[in-house]
Amino acid sequence: MEFPGILAEIAEAAGEEAARKVAEARGGSRVYLPSVASLQSGRSSWLQELVGMDAALKIAEACAPIGVNVLIPLGPANPRKKMIASVRERILAGESVSQIVKAVRCTERTVERERQRLRAEGALSAAHPKDNPPSSSPTPDCRPTLDRKERPC
Repeated sequence: MEFPGILAEIAEAAGEEAARKVAEARGGSRVYLPSVASLQSGRSSWLQELVGMDAALKIAEACAPIGVNVLIPLGPANPRKKMIASVRERILAGESVSQIVKAVRCTERTVERERQRLRAEGALSAAHPKDNPPSSSPTPDCRPTLDRKERPC
């Protein structure tokens, strides 16, 4: 899993599970990462309670040897990232725009934008009928004409 900013440093120092826990508990807010000395002194810390003493010490050694205030990014806990992942998954499963909009609670524009990104990435191909309409059944010409000849519509 890829983590942004300080979460990447936490993941490298104490593992992805610790980084995920920090993101879920404190993502989007500014927090104080305690120093190694503070943790070793026995003072209770949110970080120690969240990830355990061993992981908290590893994080402090790598990211905050003297203690520091940092902004924790939302990272994988970002609700927008989860929503986009769900939209992309549903597009690849062949769901319609209206089905996706109702299920995920997003806009049609979001679905179309992700469909375009998937096309650009090469993830959508001829196997996806919504992106490649069949050419065997042309759309009838329903434009009004000056003479009242029969139209298919």
